[in-house]
Amino acid sequence: MIVVGIDIGGTATRFVVTEDGHAVAEATRLTAELGAGPATARMDRISKVITGLVPGAAGPDAVGIGASGPVDVQNGEILNPATLPWFSGIGLARTLRERLGKPVLIENDSVACAVGEYHGGAGRGIQQLLTITLGTGVGGALLVGGRPFRAGHNAHPECGHIPVFGVDGDAGPCYCGLPGCWEPRASRRALEALLMPLLPARTPLSEVVREGAARYSAHTSVRDAFHQYGTAVGRGLACLQTLYGPERIVVGGSVAKHLALFREGLETELSQDPIYTRPAKIVAATLGESAGALGAAALAERLLRDSTSAM
Repeated sequence: MIVVGIDIGGTATRFVVTEDGHAVAEATRLTAELGAGPATARMDRISKVITGLVPGAAGPDAVGIGASGPVDVQNGEILNPATLPWFSGIGLARTLRERLGKPVLIENDSVACAVGEYHGGAGRGIQQLLTITLGTGVGGALLVGGRPFRAGHNAHPECGHIPVFGVDGDAGPCYCGLPGCWEPRASRRALEALLMPLLPARTPLSEVVREGAARYSAHTSVRDAFHQYGTAVGRGLACLQTLYGPERIVVGGSVAKHLALFREGLETELSQDPIYTRPAKIVAATLGESAGALGAAALAERLLRDSTSAM
């Protein structure tokens, strides 16, 4: 069984090919470059990457896509013009299905990351697994026995839009319309905004977090910035932990590799009276930035198995 998993993020899109569950090829493209031009050109680029990774007339047996939400899982549609304008509302799954002649599914990227970590990473085999992704945006997913928790209409809860901050001094409502959302304070962009004034002038944005991490031990102001960021992450995570009571929390996304630097601030926000505390082990994702693509591939495999067993 050969499947392709795709993780469409606000900054980068990652492709991975798995054969019987083992990764055999991968590629990364800038999402904005994939999304340039008319819709047909965008589809051409994605299809070309897929066929380049899986050459031959047969192609992959299925394709799984993880995308930052909201997504319409039932109709295979990305509905996220705020951070994925290039691929929202263009019938991505349907068009790829028609082009490839194979099943294509779309899932929330947080679910894809959680599934990847459940099958082969830091959440392997954990029955109640909560994963949060800290990247261009913020997302979260709860897996129970490896299957994602769903809201009404089979939708995925948008954890980044929990309003957990007061409006006093806030820059205004989130792009979703609510004031005080978790995402504007806990995304990678939020950490970059805290670190940027503390670093040498003209530090490239792509280097801000890494440069801040390098200066962590030597500069109190940088340590304070990571601590402040950690408290913001912990504020939303406290809501999810109280609500779901997971056995383990896996922190993924591009900021996860620096968990040790903001863990203290995070855990400060999780402190509660012992009566209300539901202790969970908090660990960084181990699949790195490939977690979403690997999880999407695993979901594509599951789709094939489920369809076969239903026959």
